[in-house]
Parts: sequence; C-alpha cells; structure tokens
Amino acid sequence: AFEDIVGPETQGTAYWGCYGTNVPGSQGSEIGTGLQNTIDLIAADCSSYSDAVRRCSNLDPQNDWFLPSIGELGEIFNNLESLYAVQGFQPLTGSFYWSSTEKNSFTAWRLSASSGGQNYVSKNLRSYVRAIRIF
Repeated sequence: AFEDIVGPETQGTAYWGCYGTNVPGSQGSEIGTGLQNTIDLIAADCSSYSDAVRRCSNLDPQNDWFLPSIGELGEIFNNLESLYAVQGFQPLTGSFYWSSTEKNSFTAWRLSASSGGQNYVSKNLRSYVRAIRIF
C-alpha cells in the first residue's frame, strides 16, 4: 500500500547540504532513483553533510528510508488524496519539500506542497523533508 511507502509524518526542515559540491550520481530525477541519490549523498561525505538525507536514512533500524527523487515527490503529490484518507497520515505540512535530486554544485530540486510545482534553489535554504521507501 502507498501509505507503507511514504513516511507518516514530515521530518521537519533541513538544509540540502553539500553546498558548492557536485555529488556524482545524485542527479537522478525519475521514480526509482531516490535511493541511489541518497546513497551517493551519504558516500560523498560533504563537509556540509546533507541533513535532509540524514533525517530520512536514520528513521529506523532497518535503514530502508531515503530522501525521494523529484519524480518520486511528484508521484506522492499526485496521490495525496488517497494518502490523506489513511488514519495517522499527516498532510504535507510545509510549503516546499526537498528531493534528493541535485541540479548542480549549488542547487537542488524541491517540490511545492501547495501546487506540485518543481523548482531548483540554493542547497543552503531550509525546506521540509519527507522520507519514503522503494516503490
């Protein structure tokens, strides 16, 4: 079920991290690329380590949560009505959510929780984080 894939609540706000660093392999934008993006961000071990990634990957002992790609975030947005019907599922509470998809050394993609629009902004900005599992 989709509610087993999307974390039941937001993990707060965080910086994307790795500002000024190009993280090879973290440019995946399609559904199915978020896990590899997250693995690559962790492996990059930036001096400004990605707090957004850490919030997702440290959720439980199984460590199967990750920061979704921009495509995965779009799919979550497209299925919000069905998710809101699930008991205990908290709505997207913030205005913008980070994806694990890097644009370049200084920017990464995020999604608007109100419109579903996608844009890239400075990695040094804070945005909300919502962990997912593979789907």
